[in-house]
Order: sequence, then structure tokens, then C-alpha cells
Amino acid sequence: MVLTPTELLHHYRELKRLLDMDLAPAVVDRVATVQAALTQSDSRERRDRLQALLDQALKRARAAFTQNLPQRDEASFAQVVDALAAHTPAEDWTGKIAILLAEMDRAGDNARAMGLLDGVLADVIGARGVVAELFGTLPNLGALLLLMMDLINDALPLTGRAPDDSLLRINAHLAAGRLVETRAAFVDYFQRSLHAVTSLAKNEPRGEFESFRTLLERVVARDGIFGGPDTVEAIMLRYVRFLNQGGVAGRREAIKAVTSHLPTALQQVRFLIALAETELGREQMDYTISTLEHLIGSAQRMEDLVGHKGTPRTRMQEIVLIDRFLHETTSLPARICAPLTEKLDALVAGFLADHQVIEKMDDPGDSLRVRAV
Repeated sequence: MVLTPTELLHHYRELKRLLDMDLAPAVVDRVATVQAALTQSDSRERRDRLQALLDQALKRARAAFTQNLPQRDEASFAQVVDALAAHTPAEDWTGKIAILLAEMDRAGDNARAMGLLDGVLADVIGARGVVAELFGTLPNLGALLLLMMDLINDALPLTGRAPDDSLLRINAHLAAGRLVETRAAFVDYFQRSLHAVTSLAKNEPRGEFESFRTLLERVVARDGIFGGPDTVEAIMLRYVRFLNQGGVAGRREAIKAVTSHLPTALQQVRFLIALAETELGREQMDYTISTLEHLIGSAQRMEDLVGHKGTPRTRMQEIVLIDRFLHETTSLPARICAPLTEKLDALVAGFLADHQVIEKMDDPGDSLRVRAV
């Protein structure tokens, strides 16, 4: 059946058919066991609560099924959203996407309708094979992930696509900030694909690592990390597979190597701070911290961190950003960050003195007021 989770929850007969399968009790039992282990609670209590939720969902779906609800006919989804549950009669996933996008166009500024449509579209995006079909034929997984980043960051190339292309229309809604859940579904797909064993450069063994480095520099950008710490962890787990060793030694080597592949200290610090928020980073917190301490602590001059390119102003701004990351992070203890920010302060002070930055700013020919400012 081509049904999203949302459609199942709103369709009594299909939901009952699913819950009547032998699979359902086993699923409830398995999820209850996992939740009980995570929350240190009783698995039987968790199982009873989960079963109660399923029973409630079935009861609500049955109650809706027996009501004489209005039909959509020619009315838009937004016009009947308060009375009619989402129902899309398409026979395939791309058909559902087309209908959902059409309803979004008709919903306009109706935030409630758009929110519900966004949830259903996110369901569809999560279905097997939908993302690949949306993006069309691409050389490999690496190319798909880069294009997906363009989509989410409102930088999707427009050339070669028809005006009514679903991807272009999704891109426009994402750019307008309307599709919060759909965006999360794309990011989740990106992270799972990055973590997976599938090659980034299929049939191009030599291109695998280059594809990885391209993704790394795009993910850990100067202005932020795409998808946050979860993406950083996916990057790390993929890099571990490049190494010949596993275990603690392999993970530590991966931290060192991935950090070194990032081109600027700003990106390296941002990466290490985000890594500290992940399960892998917490497991290797001592090594994550020592890598960060070596990066900043070994610098003798400000140029050791920011290089010689750019104006004094832009280089000092990079140090200010690094300093801000260290001040604002909650993933590292203050006793670790304080000496690092003091070191950055000393490096900037030395830079000001060595390059006579303040003296060059002060022109004796200016008026006293201008010199004071």
C-alpha cells in the first residue's frame, strides 16, 4: 500500500488492517523494551502505555470514519481543513507530492492548513525511493547529497528544470520557511545517507575521499554546521571506515584527521565543539578537548590560526568568532574554555602591538575629536 503514516492514522480500515497483523504486538514489545532500557522504567508498563496509544488512535479513526464528513470536491484543503482529515487519492508517491503542492498553493497564508500539509509531505519524503525519484538521475550519492544541501539552503540550480518541477516548488516553500517538518525530513535523509555504507562516488574508487572532503567542507562551513551535531557524528562514522583500525584508536585517529582536513581554524573549532555534543564526542571527550587545546594552545601568533590573507580587521573578526564559540558552548566545561579564550586574547593583543594597528589608525593630521573616535 502506498500510504504515509499520517494517512494510516486517519484511515480506520487501513489502520485496523495494520494493527491486526501478527507484526504489531512484536513491534510494541520491541519498542517498549528499548524505551524501558533508555528510561530505566518497567517494560510491561511501557508496553501497556504504547498499546493504549494505539487503541486510542484506532478509536479516533473509527469515530471519524462513522461521521458524515464533507467531501473535498472542488473545495481546497484549506477550506475544509477544520472538518476533513487529510486524504490524497493519488496512486503513487509523486502523485501525492503533486497534490500536496497544489493544495499548498491554494492554502496561501492559512498557517494551520500549511502546517498539516507540511506534515504529510514530510511523511512522503521519508518513504523509500522518493528522494531519489525527486532529484532524478545523478552520478552518485555524493552528487545527490550536495544537491540536497543546495535545496535546503535555497541554492538549488534552476537550469534544466521545468517551471512546474516539484523540486523547484518545494525549494520555494523551503526558502520561505514554510516547510519545517519537510526540511527536517530532508536533513534526516541526508544524515542517514552520510552515515550509511553506500559509496559516495560509485564506480569511482579514487573519487570517494575527494567526495567526502567536498561534503565535509560544505557541512562544516564558516557560517554554521549543516544539520548540527548529528551531521558531524555521521561525518565521523563515515570517516572511520576509511581507516584500517577500529575501536578507540580508530575513532581518535578519525577526530584528528577530520579536524586537519578542515581548511580554517574557525571551521576546526566549530567542528570540535559540535563533536563534543555527540555520543561519539562524549565518549572521546578527553581526546576532543586535547585536540582543541593543541589547536589553540600551540599557536604562537595570531597568524598561526588565521593565516596571513585578508585585512587585519577580517582576521581579527575570525578570532572574535572563535572566542564567541568558546564562550557560548555548553558542551565543554568552563574550566577548559577559559584558558583558551585567554590565549586568544593574548594573541590578538600581540597582533595589535606587532603590526602597530592602533598607531596606524591614529593619524596625527586628524582633529582631536576624530582621533579620539
